[in-house]
Amino acid sequence: MTMKRIYILLLFAFLSAGALQAQWRELHTGVTENLYDVCCVDTNTVFVCGHNGVILKTEDGGETWRELYRQEGRELCKIAFANQNVGYAGGNDGADNGVLMRTTDGGETWEDVNNTIVFKNEYQSYVDSHHVYNDFYDDLFSCHMGLYPVSTDTLLIYHSDKLYKSTDGGMNFVTQVFNGFINAAYFNGDVGFVVLCILDVNEFEFEYDVQIVINKTIDGGETWTEISSYQGVGSFYGLEYYYEHDNHVAAFFTNKENATIYTHSKIIRTTDGFQTSEEQTNQFWMASFIGSFDMTFFYEKYGCALSNLELDKGNTYHVCTAWITCDGGLTWENKSGLPGTYYYLYSVASAPDTCFYISTGDGLVYKYGVNMPIQGLNEQENDTEFVNIFPNPTHENVTIEGKEINKVEIYDMVGREVVSQTYALNDKIEMDLSDVQDGLYIIKVYDKNGCNELKINKIR
Repeated sequence: MTMKRIYILLLFAFLSAGALQAQWRELHTGVTENLYDVCCVDTNTVFVCGHNGVILKTEDGGETWRELYRQEGRELCKIAFANQNVGYAGGNDGADNGVLMRTTDGGETWEDVNNTIVFKNEYQSYVDSHHVYNDFYDDLFSCHMGLYPVSTDTLLIYHSDKLYKSTDGGMNFVTQVFNGFINAAYFNGDVGFVVLCILDVNEFEFEYDVQIVINKTIDGGETWTEISSYQGVGSFYGLEYYYEHDNHVAAFFTNKENATIYTHSKIIRTTDGFQTSEEQTNQFWMASFIGSFDMTFFYEKYGCALSNLELDKGNTYHVCTAWITCDGGLTWENKSGLPGTYYYLYSVASAPDTCFYISTGDGLVYKYGVNMPIQGLNEQENDTEFVNIFPNPTHENVTIEGKEINKVEIYDMVGREVVSQTYALNDKIEMDLSDVQDGLYIIKVYDKNGCNELKINKIR
C-alpha cells in the first residue's frame, strides 16, 4: 500500500472522528423571524428564508449575514439554487396565493416569476379551532411544498398530491396529480422518482397508518410507473394531528441508484434505484407530532436527520433532535445538544466540508461540523498513480487517465449528481462538460484501483 493511499485512509478516519466530536454552534443572523429553510451553494455560501419574506445570505460560513430581501406578510418556506447564480424561493403571501421568486445574480436581487400556483392551507381551519396556540401553528404550517431546481431553467415544485414542472425558469408549469402525498422528488436527466405517502385514516380509532409508494419515470416525467411500496412504516394516534404533518417521511437521493428513506419505524435504503432495497428498524423514535422530518447527506457517508416531538399536545413545549451518522446511515448518534432545543427545527442542509446547517426560530441557525475542507483527497496532484485529470480548470473538454476506468460521476458541491457515464475499461477517456454549469465540482472516477475523488473547476 502506497503512502498516498495510507494518507487517504487516515484522512477518512480523522474526519469520522472529528465529525463525532464536533459540537453545534449557534449562529445569530441579525433578524428575529422564523427561518423555514436553508440551502448551501458552496462551502461558505449559505442562504436561509422565512417569515415576512426574509432572505439572508452568508459568504463566510455563517459568521456574518446580509439581508437580501424582505416583504411583510410573505411566508418564504423553501429556497434552492441550481448553481452559484440562479436560485428560487417559494411560499405564499400569508394567505392562499402562491409566491415563486427567482434570482440570477446569486441572490442579490429577486423578482416574482409566478404567483398562480396556489398552496392552500387546507388544515388551517381545523387547527384554528382545536389549538389554543393557533398563531404558533399558523407560522409552523403556513406552507407545505418542495422546491427542486433540476437545472437553470427546469424546476420542480411538489405540494400535496401535485407535481409542477417548469422548463422556462418558473414562468409556466405542467401539473401532474398522484395518488398520495409527495414527500420527495428527484430527477437526473430523463430518470426521476417521487416518494409518495398514502395515509389510511381510521376515524373511529383515531389513528392512521403510512404506506410509502415509489413512482419512477424514464421519459422526463411524461409517464410514471409504480415500482415499489412499503407497508407498516408508521402508525400514529391523534387524528387532529393528521392535518399538521408536512412530511411523513424524509428521503434523500444521492443519485438515481442510491437513496435513503426515513420513517417513524423504519430506515429504507437502495443502491440500485429501488430494484432491491433493505429495511432496518429505526434505532430511535423520530415521532414528529407537530411537523416534518428533514434529512441530508454529504458524500453519501455523513448525514444529519431532524425530528420534532411535542410532549404535551396543545402546548408549545417540544423536544427537537438532530441525529448524525458517519457511516452512511447504518448507525446514528443523538446530537441534541443544541443551545435552543425548544425551537422547532425546520430544515437541514449540508456544506461540502462535513458541515451541516439547521434553520430554526427567532432568526437562529445552528452549525455542526469541523468545517475542514477535504484537502489531499480532492486535491491530489496530477501525477498521482491513481488518476490524472486535465486541464483543470477546464472550459469544455476534460481528459481523464487511470487504470481501466469503468465509470465517472460528477457531483455539485451540495451532493447532487450532475453527470454519470459508464465506460468499457478504458485507460484514457474524454468528457464533454460544455453543458455543465460553471462552478466547482467533485468528480468520482471508478477504475481498477477503486473510487478516486478529486475536485474539478468548470469555467467559461
